[in-house]
Amino acid sequence: MLPAVDGFNLVPLKPGSATELLLTNAAGEQIRTFADSNGWFTLHDVAPGTYVLTTTNPMFVYPELQLDITSKAGLARAMYLVNKQQMMVQPFIIRPVALAQYYELRKPLDLWSFIKSPYGLMIGFMLFGIFVFPMLKVDPDEYKEAMAQLKGQQPADSSSQQLGLGHMPGLNWLLVEAADQLRTATGTLIGVGANGLHALECLDPRIVANLKKYAQVGSRAEGHVRPADPAIQPEVSVIPLSQKLHTIRWGATQNVLAELVDASHVRCGHKCRGYTEDAAAGLVTVHFQDKPDIKARLVVGADGVRSAIRSSMCPSDPGPRFLGYMNWNAVRRVPGSSSAPGSDVIKTIRDSKTDFTTMVYIINAGCDYQFWQVRMTSDSPCFTSGCTGGGGVPGSKARVMQRLQQLGWADIMQEVAATDESAIYERAMWDRLPLPSWSAAGGRVLLLGDAAHAMYAGPGQGARTAFEDAHQLYLAIKQHWPHPAAAAGQYEDARVHRASIIQNHAAAMANLGGLSGDMNAFWQQLHPDTPDAVGRSERFREFQVWLNSYPETVHGLPGAKYTSPEHLRAFVKHCAAATSKHRDSQQYMPSTNTSCA
Repeated sequence: MLPAVDGFNLVPLKPGSATELLLTNAAGEQIRTFADSNGWFTLHDVAPGTYVLTTTNPMFVYPELQLDITSKAGLARAMYLVNKQQMMVQPFIIRPVALAQYYELRKPLDLWSFIKSPYGLMIGFMLFGIFVFPMLKVDPDEYKEAMAQLKGQQPADSSSQQLGLGHMPGLNWLLVEAADQLRTATGTLIGVGANGLHALECLDPRIVANLKKYAQVGSRAEGHVRPADPAIQPEVSVIPLSQKLHTIRWGATQNVLAELVDASHVRCGHKCRGYTEDAAAGLVTVHFQDKPDIKARLVVGADGVRSAIRSSMCPSDPGPRFLGYMNWNAVRRVPGSSSAPGSDVIKTIRDSKTDFTTMVYIINAGCDYQFWQVRMTSDSPCFTSGCTGGGGVPGSKARVMQRLQQLGWADIMQEVAATDESAIYERAMWDRLPLPSWSAAGGRVLLLGDAAHAMYAGPGQGARTAFEDAHQLYLAIKQHWPHPAAAAGQYEDARVHRASIIQNHAAAMANLGGLSGDMNAFWQQLHPDTPDAVGRSERFREFQVWLNSYPETVHGLPGAKYTSPEHLRAFVKHCAAATSKHRDSQQYMPSTNTSCA
């Protein structure tokens, strides 16, 4: 007699609901049965083999199971099909994973819709074009001459070169971009919490109003630990997000910002080599590769982690610091994904609870786009082909798939397999050392975004701090122009200390050899009665409260355990000493400094 399969119970079942069970083998043969009113069911005369059990219920969605059946033991093993490391034990309780949906849910409107990311390069340029450059007055004759050189024609009338805010008319500005064109995709998304969102609201509510058309709102974070050792049980932690996270594709963000910029004031294809100062004339000359120089009374370098403006400003700076990770990420369109159950979840998967070697992010990017990212530890920058990475690197997809297969993460493999290699971006992860000052040339040269404070993407503060920079610089110029030194002073007072705290907090999360250990030891010495694991969790939550309190408490939360103004000042001082101590043991990108002589 063939064995029977029993001991299964479906929960929750509503009285009167018909639940069908279908057992299918590799040859496509099927055995069908129904659950009783209490959810129990039995499958009779099942031949030995491997089967997939599918449950159909009009009200609930149940997971698919793999059943291994032998002639001696009957049902030898039951496991979840999507995670075969998660075994089931008798009695086999099958719980629903979601409610059955028969229609597409209306996407809720949220006035706080918006974004996330580790990239502040193009964002800084866009925001400057809208709010800061309109207030930068350039000598009219020199400006017309420069425009004539760029356009290859006679100088235009000065009135055509002016674009100012309504309350600050008559100010000239120019946005100079290294890329050959704006609005290029980078296979990633950005996300913003309360601090970045508030900064954008203060700059111009139109930005938020336009971005919310494309954004997805995240309401909770799920952390999954799937150890490579099958003997170790997987773990799942769920954290509700008190401040909603708004995620949006980088390409959509750039489009929204570019639409608010007058295209006649944008010059693409200008790769900056650095700058020189003419103190007597009160001007700064910016130099480009194979393009005419441009002179201005104020230059804002928002040129990213490899900033040429920063290299000219700080020639002894060691350059971008390697953080010990390689990244692969992509955004792909998945119809219905933004309204599907779980689309509001920010999901991470790691192979270890502490010192992971592989981490995956799965995040909905809004408008039915899905974002995935695979992060692996690496002793040094290790690109699949060539020495820079980028989009569509040959072999990059196979490299990621191989690692996921080693870990047995079949569900993540499906995400990657469904993505064209041309849409996958490969990057090494870098940050920059905190600077004591972001200005030079008497306040006529300033840094913003990644050029000033590129950081580890773990805390998700890259774009948010760039938004804060733009907001504070706008306020400083509005208050003090045409006095660049005074504007620079106000800008740095509002930004340098706060950004240094966030940079160091991010570096501590990056597990940078002895450096992260020294930073974490500071808090352990400050609160020796708090266990280290508890302290890390407390610090993370308190830092989120402080970050989201922008701009009221930029220098700290009075009376807080970890983020009081006194503790944060001591933390920055300790981190400066630790950074100096470990500086020579870190890896840096070759110098980007270029002579402007």
